Amino acid sequence: MPGARLAYDVAGDGPVIALLHAWIVDRRMWDDVVPDLVRHHTVVRYDKRGFGETEVTAAVRYSNRRDVVAVLDAVGATQAVLVGVSGGAIVALDTAIEYPGRVSALVLVAPGISGFESDDTPEEGAIGREMERHEEARDWDELVELELMVWVDGLRGSAHRVPAVRERVRQMNLETYRRHADEPLDDIEPLTPRATGRLTEVTVPTLVVVGDLDVSQTLAAARRIGGEVQGARAVSMSGVAHLPPMERPSEFVELLSGFLAEVGA
Repeated sequence: MPGARLAYDVAGDGPVIALLHAWIVDRRMWDDVVPDLVRHHTVVRYDKRGFGETEVTAAVRYSNRRDVVAVLDAVGATQAVLVGVSGGAIVALDTAIEYPGRVSALVLVAPGISGFESDDTPEEGAIGREMERHEEARDWDELVELELMVWVDGLRGSAHRVPAVRERVRQMNLETYRRHADEPLDDIEPLTPRATGRLTEVTVPTLVVVGDLDVSQTLAAARRIGGEVQGARAVSMSGVAHLPPMERPSEFVELLSGFLAEVGA
């Protein structure tokens, strides 16, 4: 792709599933679900620009949706089920709107919606401002600790709730800041108009998955998708925060496999 070399993996055989990671981790977040999925599918996962092993080579105007399509082209996939988490879900949803012929189904986990905003709680707002302060100071260790508290522990959870997942996310998140913080990544071409006013354009089977320990904006976005995307199914996972595929990989694979079997994707 112009300005970047996208790192990706492909394994398995069968209908294609493309996995889009959350933006506090990289494609390694899927390590626990890939072995089960490749039994019946071709599974593609890649590192978004600014993450993991993807190398940004030049400052260019780029589109995250075109990057998804480029990865599909690279593996010879005309269509794929897009499974995105958090920021990856935003990209998956935008891609389904811009390139509807390339997407056979959507699985949106802990989703956002481009252009969508809802009010934070006072606690969430205060933590967000503290994150901004540490990011401006390039205090990566403190910033990552706050992100772990919000996205992995859950604001109603504990730092001891999922310690192994917490440590994996910490390592990936720190690597992201230390390796990619100075890359020229700001010139993103947004979906226009944004997805928040175009959800009725989504016509593929859609599954929305959230954890009940997630933040209020994620839960609000999930409700919005569930209410406006025709036929969308919604599942809430109890005692889970922002990364269900990492916290409960077996349960997540069961949900995903059941959905795909039901809709024939």
